[in-house]
Amino acid sequence: MNPEIKKNLENFRYDIDEIDNKIMELLVKRFSISSKIGEMKTLNKLTINDPNRENEIIDRLSKDYIGALDFNQIASIFSPIYSISKQIQKKK
Repeated sequence: MNPEIKKNLENFRYDIDEIDNKIMELLVKRFSISSKIGEMKTLNKLTINDPNRENEIIDRLSKDYIGALDFNQIASIFSPIYSISKQIQKKK
């Protein structure tokens, strides 16, 4: 492989690693808040599953990031996030 291409690839991978770390930090923070929401829902005998809220988030994000990602792409990113959040909420 061309040394210049290899160096550029390494730089891009470093950038991706940094972004991945930031994503994980934010997800940990999000799941911590989900845990608190789970406690509130349990205390108030509310259901964990809230599809309307999930769709509301995806709708908002698809409008905020129009052109970057479409509705289905955003939904496919957030589906596992919702799943983990619900698992965390059920533990409370």
